[in-house]
Amino acid sequence: MPTLMLVTDVPFWLDRRGSSERIAEMLKYLVTFCDVTVCFIGELKVAEWNQGLKNTDVNWCGPGMPGRAIRTAAGWVDGLTKEPRTTNSSSKKDESFEQTVSLRDFESHVIADYVVGQAKKRDVDVVLLEYVALSYMCNPLRYSGGPLLVIDSIDVMNVRSRELEAIGEKNWLNITLQQEMDALSSADAVLAIQEREALFISEHLPEHLICLVKHAAALKSKGAKQKRPNEFAIGFVGSVGIANKKSIEFFLKECWPTILRQSNPTPILRIGGGLQKEDLDSLLNFDNVEFLGSFVDSIQFYASIDAAINPAVIASGLKIKSIDAIAHATPLVSTEAGLAGLESSIGICSVLSNDWHQFTDSLISIANSPDRLTELTDACAAYVESQLNPITVYAQLRDLIMKAAEVRS
Repeated sequence: MPTLMLVTDVPFWLDRRGSSERIAEMLKYLVTFCDVTVCFIGELKVAEWNQGLKNTDVNWCGPGMPGRAIRTAAGWVDGLTKEPRTTNSSSKKDESFEQTVSLRDFESHVIADYVVGQAKKRDVDVVLLEYVALSYMCNPLRYSGGPLLVIDSIDVMNVRSRELEAIGEKNWLNITLQQEMDALSSADAVLAIQEREALFISEHLPEHLICLVKHAAALKSKGAKQKRPNEFAIGFVGSVGIANKKSIEFFLKECWPTILRQSNPTPILRIGGGLQKEDLDSLLNFDNVEFLGSFVDSIQFYASIDAAINPAVIASGLKIKSIDAIAHATPLVSTEAGLAGLESSIGICSVLSNDWHQFTDSLISIANSPDRLTELTDACAAYVESQLNPITVYAQLRDLIMKAAEVRS
């Protein structure tokens, strides 16, 4: 069985951010054919460590991991919820911030030495680094007979920076194209989360192995409808971050007033996640808008809506909230940015809207056509089964790991 060490500072078992779900879903598949160790290099409370150790079927290590006696004294905490939390990790892309950071700000010789020691001790075939901010570990990990080094890029960060600058905002990571390509090239292989980014990285790193590894999802039952009679419920899920705030602000300004006037039955917008009304422009129209806050039960949230929206304005990465909607058998209306990597769903279980006028018309049309809504909803299951199943999504990653183990055997 191949041995793999996943290195991260993202507490993926504690929050619902896309970066966390990315790791959590991948881990579910990796353990089916790998002996996996999670090396967590961030800081956590004892109860948070306990939850990770209890709820994941993997080996664990980390420079800040409390000893067995301390963990036992603290007690295994049952029933802990996975509420979103603020972290000081390399997944800050979803967080508000006051100043940008660079790759160098993440470097730590102490942590790198620890990771190298664990990789040698466990004789791992592959080290998977989540994400580009941990690329500084690659050179120390190049010891004789060492593992295959893989970086999961999740986003092409320099592209994300340019997209944010175009709408007057800054990315949390200050990085140029050259800096990012240099960082990615320090690994043996790079995981790209969608086709355009795989092509982009390949063009700049033609000698490197680039694997397309999207995001897997299983179909989740919506359960009984909880919506009120005579309403058309629209849902949006977002944490408190620049991209989410800008997206929903554009929607509320450009689309919502017309949708309120022209939809039948009465439309209602339900916003879940950490995003709250006070985070948004107070001059926007908040009529029939409900802020539900962070939720533990995603099935309950999606059961309360008819359609989901992702009015994304940043195209980098793969929008896991878009996948989540479809996986919950909920039709999605989205921009091109929100459907990047999910183009095969367009016209089947998602609706592409190229501008705000079309976005508005798409939602009104679905609201006024129960048959069309049913058609899109029913198509979600087949799409999830054929396009989002883990065997298909992680095929290239599995091949990469199996070959690395064969070479080292």
